[in-house]
Amino acid sequence: MSNKLAKTEQGISQEVLNKLMIEGDLSKFTESQLLEYYTAMCARYGLDPMGRPFDVVVLKGRKVMYANKSCAAQVTVTNQLTVEIIDKSKHGDVFTVTARATRPDGGYVDDMGAVAWPTNPMEQADAILKAATKAKRRAVFAAVGLGMLSQEEVQDIPDAEIVNVPIEKLNDAVTTWCDTLDAADVDEFVAAHKQIIKTFTKGSPEINAIGKHITSNAARLGLRYNKGEWQPLIDRGEQN
Repeated sequence: MSNKLAKTEQGISQEVLNKLMIEGDLSKFTESQLLEYYTAMCARYGLDPMGRPFDVVVLKGRKVMYANKSCAAQVTVTNQLTVEIIDKSKHGDVFTVTARATRPDGGYVDDMGAVAWPTNPMEQADAILKAATKAKRRAVFAAVGLGMLSQEEVQDIPDAEIVNVPIEKLNDAVTTWCDTLDAADVDEFVAAHKQIIKTFTKGSPEINAIGKHITSNAARLGLRYNKGEWQPLIDRGEQN
Protein backbone atom coordinates (compact mmCIF):
# COMPACT_ATOMS: atom_id res chain seq x y z
CA MET A 1 0.00 0.00 0.00
CA SER A 2 1.28 3.46 -0.85
CA ASN A 3 2.43 5.54 2.14
CA LYS A 4 0.35 8.49 0.92
CA LEU A 5 -2.76 6.42 1.67
CA ALA A 6 -1.74 5.42 5.18
CA LYS A 7 -4.26 7.09 7.51
CA THR A 8 -5.21 7.04 11.14
CA GLU A 9 -8.71 6.11 12.33
CA GLN A 10 -9.51 9.85 12.38
CA GLY A 11 -8.94 10.01 8.61
CA ILE A 12 -5.77 12.08 8.95
CA SER A 13 -2.36 10.97 7.71
CA GLN A 14 0.08 10.08 10.46
CA GLU A 15 2.42 12.82 9.27
CA VAL A 16 -0.24 15.51 9.73
CA LEU A 17 -1.39 14.08 13.06
CA ASN A 18 2.18 13.96 14.42
CA LYS A 19 2.82 17.55 13.38
CA LEU A 20 -0.42 18.69 15.05
CA MET A 21 0.34 16.81 18.29
CA ILE A 22 3.97 17.95 18.52
CA GLU A 23 3.68 21.55 17.37
CA GLY A 24 -0.02 22.35 17.93
CA ASP A 25 0.21 25.08 15.31
CA LEU A 26 -1.57 24.95 11.95
CA SER A 27 0.87 27.50 10.52
CA LYS A 28 3.35 24.63 10.31
CA PHE A 29 1.06 22.82 7.87
CA THR A 30 1.43 23.01 4.12
CA GLU A 31 -1.69 24.06 2.24
CA SER A 32 -2.50 20.45 1.31
CA GLN A 33 -2.02 19.31 4.93
CA LEU A 34 -4.33 22.08 6.15
CA LEU A 35 -7.02 20.99 3.69
CA GLU A 36 -6.52 17.37 4.75
CA TYR A 37 -6.98 18.28 8.41
CA TYR A 38 -9.96 20.52 7.58
CA THR A 39 -11.82 17.84 5.62
CA ALA A 40 -11.01 15.18 8.22
CA MET A 41 -12.57 17.38 10.92
CA CYS A 42 -15.62 17.86 8.72
CA ALA A 43 -15.92 14.12 8.15
CA ARG A 44 -15.60 13.40 11.87
CA TYR A 45 -18.59 15.60 12.70
CA GLY A 46 -20.63 14.94 9.56
CA LEU A 47 -20.17 18.44 8.11
CA ASP A 48 -20.05 19.64 4.51
CA PRO A 49 -16.65 21.31 3.96
CA MET A 50 -18.01 23.40 1.09
CA GLY A 51 -20.23 25.15 3.67
CA ARG A 52 -17.01 26.34 5.41
CA PRO A 53 -17.96 25.26 8.97
CA PHE A 54 -14.50 26.13 10.30
CA ASP A 55 -12.24 29.16 9.97
CA VAL A 56 -8.60 29.63 10.88
CA VAL A 57 -7.33 32.52 12.99
CA VAL A 58 -3.84 33.73 13.90
CA LEU A 59 -3.45 34.20 17.67
CA LYS A 60 -0.07 35.41 18.91
CA GLY A 61 1.64 34.02 15.84
CA ARG A 62 -0.07 30.60 15.96
CA LYS A 63 -2.79 29.43 13.59
CA VAL A 64 -5.72 27.65 15.22
CA MET A 65 -9.05 26.45 13.87
CA TYR A 66 -12.39 27.57 15.29
CA ALA A 67 -16.03 26.68 14.72
CA ASN A 68 -18.19 29.37 13.10
CA LYS A 69 -21.95 29.93 12.75
CA SER A 70 -22.12 27.61 9.72
CA CYS A 71 -20.66 24.85 11.90
CA ALA A 72 -23.27 25.44 14.61
CA ALA A 73 -26.09 25.31 12.05
CA GLN A 74 -24.78 22.13 10.39
CA VAL A 75 -24.14 20.38 13.71
CA THR A 76 -27.66 21.23 14.93
CA VAL A 77 -29.32 19.81 11.80
CA THR A 78 -27.03 16.79 11.36
CA ASN A 79 -27.46 15.67 14.97
CA GLN A 80 -31.15 16.63 15.20
CA LEU A 81 -30.54 18.82 18.23
CA THR A 82 -33.23 20.91 19.89
CA VAL A 83 -31.85 24.13 21.37
CA GLU A 84 -33.64 26.34 23.90
CA ILE A 85 -32.90 29.11 26.38
CA ILE A 86 -33.58 27.94 29.93
CA ASP A 87 -32.31 30.86 31.99
CA LYS A 88 -31.36 34.55 31.80
CA SER A 89 -29.89 36.52 34.67
CA LYS A 90 -27.88 39.63 35.50
CA HIS A 91 -25.16 39.61 38.15
CA GLY A 92 -23.72 43.05 38.69
CA ASP A 93 -22.20 44.14 35.40
CA VAL A 94 -22.46 40.70 33.78
CA PHE A 95 -25.47 39.33 31.89
CA THR A 96 -25.66 35.55 31.47
CA VAL A 97 -27.82 33.22 29.42
CA THR A 98 -28.02 29.45 29.83
CA ALA A 99 -29.00 27.30 26.85
CA ARG A 100 -29.84 23.61 26.57
CA ALA A 101 -29.08 21.39 23.56
CA THR A 102 -31.13 18.18 23.63
CA ARG A 103 -30.26 15.11 21.57
CA PRO A 104 -32.89 12.79 20.01
CA ASP A 105 -32.23 10.21 22.75
CA GLY A 106 -33.28 12.72 25.41
CA GLY A 107 -29.77 13.45 26.65
CA TYR A 108 -28.91 17.11 26.94
CA VAL A 109 -26.11 19.55 27.68
CA ASP A 110 -26.45 22.98 29.31
CA ASP A 111 -23.95 25.73 28.69
CA MET A 112 -23.67 29.42 29.43
CA GLY A 113 -22.91 32.60 27.52
CA ALA A 114 -21.87 35.78 29.33
CA VAL A 115 -21.33 39.38 28.25
CA ALA A 116 -20.52 42.66 29.97
CA TRP A 117 -23.74 44.57 30.63
CA PRO A 118 -23.62 47.96 28.86
CA THR A 119 -24.86 51.11 30.54
CA ASN A 120 -26.29 52.43 27.27
CA PRO A 121 -29.90 51.15 26.94
CA MET A 122 -29.53 51.12 23.14
CA GLU A 123 -26.74 48.53 23.45
CA GLN A 124 -28.48 46.27 25.97
CA ALA A 125 -30.64 44.46 23.40
CA ASP A 126 -27.52 43.58 21.39
CA ALA A 127 -25.84 42.32 24.57
CA ILE A 128 -28.78 40.00 25.29
CA LEU A 129 -28.68 38.59 21.76
CA LYS A 130 -24.92 38.10 21.92
CA ALA A 131 -25.13 36.23 25.22
CA ALA A 132 -27.94 34.03 23.88
CA THR A 133 -25.97 33.20 20.74
CA LYS A 134 -22.89 32.33 22.78
CA ALA A 135 -24.90 30.07 25.06
CA LYS A 136 -26.69 28.25 22.24
CA ARG A 137 -23.55 27.58 20.23
CA ARG A 138 -21.55 26.48 23.26
CA ALA A 139 -24.34 24.04 24.17
CA VAL A 140 -24.55 22.73 20.60
CA PHE A 141 -20.80 22.12 20.35
CA ALA A 142 -20.67 20.54 23.80
CA ALA A 143 -23.52 18.18 22.89
CA VAL A 144 -21.43 16.60 20.11
CA GLY A 145 -18.05 16.83 21.84
CA LEU A 146 -16.67 19.54 19.57
CA GLY A 147 -14.05 21.15 21.76
CA MET A 148 -12.56 24.19 20.06
CA LEU A 149 -12.87 27.96 20.01
CA SER A 150 -16.17 29.35 18.73
CA GLN A 151 -16.68 32.36 16.50
CA GLU A 152 -17.99 34.47 19.39
CA GLU A 153 -14.94 33.72 21.50
CA VAL A 154 -12.59 34.64 18.66
CA GLN A 155 -14.40 37.94 18.10
CA ASP A 156 -13.66 38.89 21.71
CA ILE A 157 -9.89 38.37 21.28
CA PRO A 158 -7.94 41.56 20.40
CA ASP A 159 -5.80 41.45 17.25
CA ALA A 160 -7.16 38.08 16.11
CA GLU A 161 -6.50 37.77 12.38
CA ILE A 162 -8.73 35.56 10.21
CA VAL A 163 -6.89 33.74 7.41
CA ASN A 164 -8.37 32.17 4.31
CA VAL A 165 -8.68 28.40 3.96
CA PRO A 166 -8.73 27.58 0.21
CA ILE A 167 -11.73 25.26 0.32
CA GLU A 168 -12.26 25.80 -3.40
CA LYS A 169 -9.16 23.66 -3.95
CA LEU A 170 -11.08 20.64 -2.69
CA ASN A 171 -12.11 20.31 -6.34
CA ASP A 172 -8.44 19.54 -6.98
CA ALA A 173 -8.62 16.92 -4.23
CA VAL A 174 -11.56 15.29 -6.02
CA THR A 175 -9.51 15.07 -9.20
CA THR A 176 -6.57 13.59 -7.29
CA TRP A 177 -8.75 10.91 -5.68
CA CYS A 178 -10.34 10.02 -9.02
CA ASP A 179 -6.89 9.63 -10.59
CA THR A 180 -5.77 7.53 -7.59
CA LEU A 181 -8.74 5.18 -7.99
CA ASP A 182 -8.21 4.82 -11.72
CA ALA A 183 -4.60 3.70 -11.19
CA ALA A 184 -5.12 1.62 -8.03
CA ASP A 185 -4.67 -2.08 -7.50
CA VAL A 186 -7.05 -3.88 -5.12
CA ASP A 187 -5.27 -2.97 -1.88
CA GLU A 188 -4.82 0.67 -2.91
CA PHE A 189 -8.45 0.87 -4.02
CA VAL A 190 -9.73 -0.40 -0.66
CA ALA A 191 -7.44 1.97 1.27
CA ALA A 192 -8.45 4.91 -0.91
CA HIS A 193 -12.15 4.17 -0.46
CA LYS A 194 -11.81 4.12 3.33
CA GLN A 195 -10.14 7.52 3.29
CA ILE A 196 -12.62 9.01 0.82
CA ILE A 197 -15.66 8.16 2.94
CA LYS A 198 -13.94 9.69 5.97
CA THR A 199 -12.88 12.83 4.12
CA PHE A 200 -16.05 13.78 2.25
CA THR A 201 -19.59 14.15 3.58
CA LYS A 202 -22.13 11.57 2.38
CA GLY A 203 -24.30 13.03 -0.37
CA SER A 204 -21.96 15.97 -1.05
CA PRO A 205 -21.09 16.96 -4.65
CA GLU A 206 -17.53 15.74 -4.06
CA ILE A 207 -18.52 12.24 -2.97
CA ASN A 208 -21.04 12.00 -5.81
CA ALA A 209 -18.35 12.86 -8.36
CA ILE A 210 -15.87 10.39 -6.88
CA GLY A 211 -18.59 7.74 -6.59
CA LYS A 212 -18.67 7.24 -10.35
CA HIS A 213 -14.99 6.30 -10.28
CA ILE A 214 -15.53 4.01 -7.30
CA THR A 215 -18.22 2.11 -9.20
CA SER A 216 -16.28 1.80 -12.44
CA ASN A 217 -13.03 0.76 -10.75
CA ALA A 218 -14.77 -1.74 -8.48
CA ALA A 219 -16.02 -3.42 -11.65
CA ARG A 220 -12.52 -3.21 -13.18
CA LEU A 221 -11.00 -4.90 -10.13
CA GLY A 222 -13.75 -7.47 -9.72
CA LEU A 223 -15.00 -6.16 -6.36
CA ARG A 224 -18.39 -5.59 -4.79
CA TYR A 225 -19.36 -3.78 -1.59
CA ASN A 226 -21.14 -6.00 0.93
CA LYS A 227 -21.90 -5.20 4.58
CA GLY A 228 -19.30 -2.45 4.78
CA GLU A 229 -16.49 -4.43 3.13
CA TRP A 230 -15.10 -4.84 -0.36
CA GLN A 231 -15.22 -8.47 -1.46
CA PRO A 232 -14.18 -10.22 -4.68
CA LEU A 233 -16.97 -11.22 -7.00
CA ILE A 234 -17.73 -14.92 -6.71
CA ASP A 235 -18.07 -15.21 -10.43
CA ARG A 236 -16.02 -12.91 -12.65
CA GLY A 237 -18.92 -13.11 -15.06
CA GLU A 238 -20.97 -11.02 -12.63
CA GLN A 239 -19.01 -7.97 -13.82
CA ASN A 240 -20.93 -8.10 -17.12
